[in-house]
Amino acid sequence: MPGLKFTVPDNNHHKPASRLFPVSWLQMHGYCEYLLFMVKVGGIETPPTDEMLSGARQHARLDTEHAQQADLHLTLPEAARKSRTESLVLISRDVPVRGKTLFGRIDEIIFEPGRIIIIDDKPGAKPYFSNKIQVWGYCQAFHQAYAPELPLFGSLREETGGKIVWLEQYTPAQDALVNETVARIKNVLEGLVPPEPIGNIRKCRSCRIKDSCPAVTRS
Repeated sequence: MPGLKFTVPDNNHHKPASRLFPVSWLQMHGYCEYLLFMVKVGGIETPPTDEMLSGARQHARLDTEHAQQADLHLTLPEAARKSRTESLVLISRDVPVRGKTLFGRIDEIIFEPGRIIIIDDKPGAKPYFSNKIQVWGYCQAFHQAYAPELPLFGSLREETGGKIVWLEQYTPAQDALVNETVARIKNVLEGLVPPEPIGNIRKCRSCRIKDSCPAVTRS
């Protein structure tokens, strides 16, 4: 998307407090609650997959290119105000954000005169629920941190081709869903409720901890 590129100061305001947890946990929980439990409580460690390594390289390349091409250095409120008052499209990457319960780094954020779009880059072209709720987590953290006056949209983009595969406005319904999921995750990790395995053969077969998970579906 054409627009002016800018970088964001990475100051102490964005450093996570101990009571917060990463937005990425929403994606892991959406894929399989038992996976999250085994990794965060069970201590299962696995090397990154080829897909994860490829994605990390792609993200790093895009972030570096963006930083080299950026002509502006703005805070997010400054970018929102400048976009609105000067009718500009402003774009930043690898943007740190911290809400009341979640923190993370947004792959890309676009400020348009009439809306704000938070984009997460993913390797696949399908907008899975687990990826959507991760984006809603970024939206919630951003909304809590900055209380934007403009509508906030969440989006998924295919990381290699750059195609937008999903775009939807962030609403109170998505906010409530994130809150419910966060509460569920906390209860599971604190041992207040037992984790539920996904029970999906396809997901189990492609899961990175399938060889160590006692709940994996093999038939």
